[in-house]
Amino acid sequence: MRKKSFSPWFEVDTNPTVVQRILPQSKLERFEGIDLSPSGDVLAIATSETNAVLLFRRRADGRFEDGPYQTIDGSEYPHDVSFSNLKNGELLAVAQRAGAIAIYSKNGSNGEYTSSPMFEISGPHSRLAFSDGVVFVPPHDRYLAACNLELGTITFFRITSLSPLEIQNQPEHEWKHESIYHPDGLAFSN
Repeated sequence: MRKKSFSPWFEVDTNPTVVQRILPQSKLERFEGIDLSPSGDVLAIATSETNAVLLFRRRADGRFEDGPYQTIDGSEYPHDVSFSNLKNGELLAVAQRAGAIAIYSKNGSNGEYTSSPMFEISGPHSRLAFSDGVVFVPPHDRYLAACNLELGTITFFRITSLSPLEIQNQPEHEWKHESIYHPDGLAFSN
C-alpha cells in the first residue's frame, strides 16, 4: 500500500499583482462581514464602528478600487453582508447587531444601491437578537438566513415575492441545538 504524501502547510503567493489588501479609510472603521457580488464586480464590506457598508468596484486590471464608490450609511452596527444571486446581485442584505436585517436594491445601471433599505426584517416577531451573520440561501435564494448570538439560533425567512420585494417578518424555520452556541458566521454551498 502506497502512502500519500502530506504537506502540513501551504504557501500563499504574496506577489502584489496577485494579492490585494484593502485597508480601512480611517481609524474609526473596523471591517466586519464581507461579500463578493455574483458577478465578482462589487465587494461589500460592513464597517460596524462607523455604521456603514462600503462598496468597492473591480477595475479592468482585476483589482478593486482603493476607495469605495459608494457608502451606505444608517445601519445600526452592521456586522455582515450578503449579495443575492437573484437578478445578478441586485439585492444586498445587511445584518445589524441591533436585531434587524436591512435589504438594499441596486438603483439603476450605475451600480449604486439604494441609500435607504427597500425592506427590513425587525421587531419581536422576527426573533432577531444580536444578529451577526446573514446569507441568502442557495440554490434559489428564496430564503434569507441569520445568526442570532443572543438566542443561539439560526433563523430562516422566506422571500415570498421579488416584485415588489416581500419577506416574511417571522421566521419560517429556526435551528436551535446545544451544538449551536453564539453563532457568529454563516455560509451555504450550492
